[in-house]
Amino acid sequence: MISKNVLAKKILATITKENLLQKEERVLLAVSGGADSLALLHILVKISQEHLPLTLFVAHLNHGLRQESAEEAQYVSELSQQYKLPFFSETLTTLKGQTGLEEKARKIRYNFLEKIALQNQIKTIAVAHHLDDQAETVLVRVLKGSGIRGLGAMNYQRPLSSEHSIRLIRPLLDQDKLSLQNYLEENKYFWYEDQSNLDLDFERNRIRHQVLPFLEKHSPPLRSALVRIAKQSQQTSLYLKEQAEKYFSEQQIPFSTKPSLNTFLQRENPQLLLWKNCTLENLPEPLLPYFFQKSLSNLDINHALFRANHYKMIQKMGKNPTGKILLPEELVLVKTKREIIFYKNPLPQIPFPISLAQETKISPRHMIYQKIGQKSSAPKPINAIWQIEILSKIEQPLSIRAWQPGEKIRPLGKNKTYKIADLLAEMRVPALLRKQVPILVDAQDSIIALVGVCLSEKFEGGEGEVKRISLIEKSPEGDKRE
Repeated sequence: MISKNVLAKKILATITKENLLQKEERVLLAVSGGADSLALLHILVKISQEHLPLTLFVAHLNHGLRQESAEEAQYVSELSQQYKLPFFSETLTTLKGQTGLEEKARKIRYNFLEKIALQNQIKTIAVAHHLDDQAETVLVRVLKGSGIRGLGAMNYQRPLSSEHSIRLIRPLLDQDKLSLQNYLEENKYFWYEDQSNLDLDFERNRIRHQVLPFLEKHSPPLRSALVRIAKQSQQTSLYLKEQAEKYFSEQQIPFSTKPSLNTFLQRENPQLLLWKNCTLENLPEPLLPYFFQKSLSNLDINHALFRANHYKMIQKMGKNPTGKILLPEELVLVKTKREIIFYKNPLPQIPFPISLAQETKISPRHMIYQKIGQKSSAPKPINAIWQIEILSKIEQPLSIRAWQPGEKIRPLGKNKTYKIADLLAEMRVPALLRKQVPILVDAQDSIIALVGVCLSEKFEGGEGEVKRISLIEKSPEGDKRE
């Protein structure tokens, strides 16, 4: 039997080695009333009192699925009071009878923990996953055919919410369940047994009570072997990720060679990403999942929804000169002769045509501002990404609309008239985005400018009074102009 001091010191060693907690850190403990989470509570209280001062909080979510649930919630509340720890709880009433219960309960639980953390300025949430949980997770991933990243199973810490910089830590991950139960028994700490953990309708319980015991008859050190696989997979995955970062640093491309147009299109399409078209052909196969994960993280899409068959679809497309794949979460992957495009459907559309007032919002991210003044007499507005000066007496009202096939413009300073489609292609704007670039026209529908790109030569403002047209980036604080 492990001494009560020995186990606490082992867990403190894990905390130190993995840099899980710092002195005086605010930590939210997820406590259910079972042996694992109560061991987490008692041990972290001991560590805080004797070794590493912490500010601890306790959160309990009553799933409302068992008769004992209310009693467990009351017990955890009383225990928190004994330790003088702030206690937060919620009770669910809608989970009973639902399909996919395990996954739904997990999502609700993490959402609850994140909410409590945000309300109390807490950046760290501790959960009670232990060594046996890790072994079971690896076996589940093996049975599902997971790759290297999946076999890494659970890390000591991971981001729970990148938006709010909240992380999840697992201080007990090096300890098995028996050690935790022995610790509780030795200290005469009470815990509840969750009878649903014996229900073989749940996949995890079948792995725990049937598959693992059967395999251990033939390979007694199986659990430690599975945990070793997890650690080796994590190390391999980290190395591959580092290699992928080096590779990808040269692969992302702008939306246009024209800086102002690139800025406009990037802001209009926050969920669109461009890679060089050579990315898939030259990408070493082990790096493919990391390419996919990086693309998804840039687009703020949950990569956990994607499976091995999606990677195979991408690999197959990589061998063809062009292609298009529809993926989960309304994600689309397009390969052209020049680029690879990830985007989330539907792409934003500016509601053309739009008649322009002095200040006109043309999309959630941009507005057009026009003002009469002396030529070049005023500085460019702070948030302006593009500006032109045109004849002040030009026929009103001005408007913007979509360009039509065959329409042309002679850009100021160029000795050539271009079809608008050809001009955008020359500026390397993907065909998918070219219709997002509007034209500015006068009351007679004559083309004044290609917005974000160029002014038509015949509308250049002369000396004296001009009309200044600015394309402005909208910001949360409002539009800043001088």
